[in-house]
This record gives sequence, structure tokens and C-alpha cells, in this order.
Amino acid sequence: MTTPMPADEHQPAMQANRYAHGIALTCPHCDVRAIIRTSRKVVETYREAWAICPGCGFKGKAHVSWDCEASPSLMPNPKVSLPKLDYREAVEQFTAEELARRPQMDMFVNTG
Repeated sequence: MTTPMPADEHQPAMQANRYAHGIALTCPHCDVRAIIRTSRKVVETYREAWAICPGCGFKGKAHVSWDCEASPSLMPNPKVSLPKLDYREAVEQFTAEELARRPQMDMFVNTG
């Protein structure tokens, strides 16, 4: 088990910068990255978020939830109980699903 890194004065800014582009909530109409204006916690593993699309002006409510745990928290919340998921299996499953969504590139170009 690893121990958390000691906090320093620059850590919050570095973390915010590191994760700024991690998750994208995209507009269901034009697929532009939406801006989350506000959100509220319903329970520890579930949030409601109101978002607006800068591309087409769509406004709507989204639901975000944690479904399983691939790696345990270093600061577990006793109110949270999620099903455990094997991390390697999850990565393989996600990679396979992501590759299946992408169009297959043709390795052999028809020249004749």
C-alpha cells in the first residue's frame, strides 16, 4: 500500500490542471463539450448536474453515478459501498469497448 504524497502549496493547482480535461459531458444534439453550471449531491455515489452547450444553446440535466470500485480509496467513506471490480479486467473491457466503437482502418489500400 502506498502512502499519500505530502501536500504542498502548489499541489491543488497542479491537480486541478492535471484533471481539467479528464471527463467530458457532451451535448446530445451537437456533440460539443457541455459546461456544467451547477450540480448537487443526492447521495455519496450519485449527483445531478445542470449543463449548457456552448455550441447549440441546449440546456439540460444529467445524472452521474459511481457504479463500481476498481481501486480502493486511501480515505474510504463508511457510507460508500460499491461492488469491487478487477482493475485489469476493467481496463481490458473498456479498451475492447472503445476499440469496437472506432471505425476500423483498412491496412491494405486498394490500388487497382
